[in-house]
Amino acid sequence: MRLKSRHYYKKKKRNARLAKTAALALALFGLFCVVKVWQNVSVDQLNRQNEKYRKRLKDIHSQNALMIFQVEKLNRIDLITSRAKRELGFSQVPKFKLELGTEQGLD
Repeated sequence: MRLKSRHYYKKKKRNARLAKTAALALALFGLFCVVKVWQNVSVDQLNRQNEKYRKRLKDIHSQNALMIFQVEKLNRIDLITSRAKRELGFSQVPKFKLELGTEQGLD
């Protein structure tokens, strides 16, 4: 009878240890599932935010191209001179060339 009782308690201890191990394994599996879902949700949110920024960057690039075109249009010299003549009343100044004397002529 004594051997059976000793064997019974060892088996009971082993079953309790097994139950604790199984509970710990289930808890770790649950934690793993929660972390995995949280990670997927975070990645999904980052992808949405990235897509929003990508669209915003595309809009900014198109605005930049439009502004560059407008600046190049305004920098054309013929447009500037015609506008100065028309709106401000400027007139074309005749160009003249200065010729400096040589060293022989200065002696």
